Amino acid sequence: MQTKEQRHQYYLRNREKIIGHNSKYKKEHRARATELDRARRVEHPEDYRAYNKEYARKNTMRVNGAYVRAHKRPYPPDECCELCRKQRQLVYHHWDDELPELGMWICRGCHFKAEDAERGWPIKYLALKKKLEDEILLDGRELLVKLSNGFMPVADSNMSISLNVTKPKGG
Repeated sequence: MQTKEQRHQYYLRNREKIIGHNSKYKKEHRARATELDRARRVEHPEDYRAYNKEYARKNTMRVNGAYVRAHKRPYPPDECCELCRKQRQLVYHHWDDELPELGMWICRGCHFKAEDAERGWPIKYLALKKKLEDEILLDGRELLVKLSNGFMPVADSNMSISLNVTKPKGG
């Protein structure tokens, strides 16, 4: 009797032949093949659910609120986010609804950042930061000069900023 590993090795060596045989059998015995598939689904419903979920994740995507079949880039073999390289559950991020092939496999954290970047969030953040710095500087506090001389801003309960002197490190 062959071990599971031996059967797998045989399959890998004869894959095309086996697939061709299975296809031919299914065509010639469609009713019997359908009956066997249904029986397998009844016996192992969790396997079919898992397979269908994984297939849908890799081959469909939402575009403007609708699920469409898409030719996505291949799933990364190391299953790591293409931005942060962490091994997480990945989602497919695309940036052009007309060309869903243009995309990347990234984790949810990176996906949120990518969506924010496409909405211009970093630009809005930097503009607001600059505006607030300018307001503070115009307020006569000269925050940037004092920060470079060892002062740290501290916000009190009234949300006003006061400056505390800190000792430089190593001094």
